[in-house]
Amino acid sequence: MAVKRTFVERAYDLVLWVKNQPNRSSALYPRLMQLGGAGVRNKNTVIKPTPNNLRYFARTPIARRAINTIKNPVKNLKWEIRPKKGLAINSELQRQINIVTNCFKIPNNDDSFQTFCEKLIEDFLTVSGGAYEQQIVASMTDHPLYMWNVDSMSLQIYPLWNGNARSIRYRQTIGTGNVSIQTVAQLSDEEIVYIAPNPSSNTPYGYGPLEIAARSINRHLGTGEYAGNVASNAQPENLLWLGNVGTAEIQSFRQYWRNEVEGLGQTPLIGGPDEPKALRLQGGNDEALYLKWQQLLIREIATAFDLSELNFNLGGSTNQGAEDGAAERDWETAVKPMALILEDFFTRQTIEKRLGFTQVEFGFIGLDREEEEAQARIHELQYQNNMITPNEARAQVGMPPSDSEWADLTYADVQIAIGEARRGGVNENAPDKLHNPNPVSSRKNRSS
Repeated sequence: MAVKRTFVERAYDLVLWVKNQPNRSSALYPRLMQLGGAGVRNKNTVIKPTPNNLRYFARTPIARRAINTIKNPVKNLKWEIRPKKGLAINSELQRQINIVTNCFKIPNNDDSFQTFCEKLIEDFLTVSGGAYEQQIVASMTDHPLYMWNVDSMSLQIYPLWNGNARSIRYRQTIGTGNVSIQTVAQLSDEEIVYIAPNPSSNTPYGYGPLEIAARSINRHLGTGEYAGNVASNAQPENLLWLGNVGTAEIQSFRQYWRNEVEGLGQTPLIGGPDEPKALRLQGGNDEALYLKWQQLLIREIATAFDLSELNFNLGGSTNQGAEDGAAERDWETAVKPMALILEDFFTRQTIEKRLGFTQVEFGFIGLDREEEEAQARIHELQYQNNMITPNEARAQVGMPPSDSEWADLTYADVQIAIGEARRGGVNENAPDKLHNPNPVSSRKNRSS
C-alpha cells in the first residue's frame, strides 16, 4: 500500500529536483548560432522580427472571422479552480481554491477574467505569442496576485536562461516591434508568463496561425482590392471595330448610338462598305474578379487556423448535419486545444510557480462535450443490449448510484416489468398481484 506524502514533503521533493538538475550536454537553439562565432550568449536576447502588419491583418474580415471563431468560445467558457485528480477536498485546499478563484476572477483593477483571457488569446493567435505579467502582494491575503496583459511583440527572450524563477529571462523594449533596442524593463521568469504557439527546439519563440497565413492574407487583400476596382468601375464587355474609318465617322457613329440606341431599346441599323466587328475585352465577366482564387486563399487561411472552410461560407448549399459536423471538428481541432493550453499555463506558471499551490489546478468546464456525448451513446447501446444497468453506467462516469429499484435492472428486465404491468399481470392464485411484482429480486435470483 502506497504511503501518502504530505504537501510539505512533496514541495521539498520538488525543490530538490530543481536544485539537483544536471548540466545539459547538448546545445540550446543551435540554429541561432552564427557560423564561426561563439554561439548564443545569455547576455544577449534573441530577436524575433514579428511582422508589424500582423496587427493590421487581424482587422481584415477573413482573419477576424478565424480569430473570433477560436477566441469567443474560449473566453465565454465557465471555469473553476479544483483539487488535482485523486485529491479529496479539505479545509486547506478550499482556502487555496478561494484565493486562486479571487485572483483569476479579478486579475487587475481594469480587467475581468473574460477581458484578460480575450487579450491573451488575441495576441497568441495574432502576433504569435500571448504574455502576461504577474506580481505578488503579500499583504493581500485573500487576493495576493495581480496579472496584466503584456504586448508580446515588445518582449525579447534570453535564450540561455538558467532555470531560476527569479533570474532575468525577458527584456521589454519600446519602438516598432521586437527589433527596437531601447530597454524598458528586465523581467524575471516568475514575473512574465509567455505562451508561444507551435513551440519547437529551433527557437524560443513560436509561430501563430495568423503569421503562418500572412502571405495568403496579403494575396487575398491584393486580389480583393483589384476585384473591387474592376467591379466598381464597370466597363463594357465588347469593343466595336468599324473598319477603316476616320475620326469624324467614329464620332458620328458615337453620337448616333447615344441618341438613337442607348437607353431607347430600339434595334440599331447601320450600313457601310465594311462590316463592323465586336472585339471581346479582357475582364468582362466574373473570371476577371478571380473569385475562385480568392476562395482558395480563404481555404488556406482556414487551414492555418485549423478551422473548417464552412466557417467562411465556402461550402455552398450544405445541410444542417454538415454544418454541425464542421462546428464539432472546429471545437476539437481549434477551440479545445486553445483552452487546454491556457489551462496548462495558468496551472503551472501561475498557480504552482507563482502562488506555490501545487495541489489545485485551473480548469475550464464543458471542454469534453464530444467525448461525453460519445460516452453517453456507448452507455445507451450497452444498456439496450443488456450489458450494463443504469447504476453501472453511473459508476463509470463517477456519479453516485440511484436509489430507484429500476436502476439495478437491465433493459430486458425493465421491458418485461412494463409488459407485465400493461397486461395487468393477473395471477390465478393472487389476482391483485403481478406475476413479477419485484423484478429486482427476481433478477438477482436468476443471476445467483
